[in-house]
Amino acid sequence: MNFYGILAGLILFSLSTLFADDGSVPDTSRGPVVSGELPTVEALWAGYLDSNGGRRNIEAVQSIQVEGHIRLPGEAPAESSAFRVIRKRPGLLRQHITFPNEVVRQVLVNDRGAWAKLIFSNGEERSQEVSEREQASLRQAVRMESPFLQTEA
Repeated sequence: MNFYGILAGLILFSLSTLFADDGSVPDTSRGPVVSGELPTVEALWAGYLDSNGGRRNIEAVQSIQVEGHIRLPGEAPAESSAFRVIRKRPGLLRQHITFPNEVVRQVLVNDRGAWAKLIFSNGEERSQEVSEREQASLRQAVRMESPFLQTEA
C-alpha cells in the first residue's frame, strides 16, 4: 500500500471513529456534544463554504501544505516517518518523507511525470523509479479538488 492509500485509510478511520456509536459517555472537554440526526451532505457543504468565506475564497487557494508523522504497519510505536506534502495549482506536488532510519524520499510530480530520489544519511543520493501504480495514485493526489475543495459542481 502506498503513502496516499495509508493516509486515506487514516482519514477514513478517523471519520468512522468520529461518527461511531460505541455507547460510551461523550467527551465534552472538546466542545459541545451535538445530539440528534447527522447533517446532510448539502448542509455540511453549505457550512463549509460559509465558514471559508464562500466559493471564491476556496478557489483562490493556490497551495496546501500538510505535515505530520505516520506510523506504517509493522513499525514499532516509537518509529514513525515524518512527512510533508505540498500541493500547488495547477497540478504540482512535492512529497518529502523522512523514515526512522534517516533515509529521505523526495517525490516531485508535475504534468510531465513523477520523479523520486532517496537521500541517505551519508549524503548519497539515488534516483528511484516511480511505479505505474504509484504514478496513478500521485496523479490523483496532485489534484487539489478534495471533496471539500471541489467547487465546480
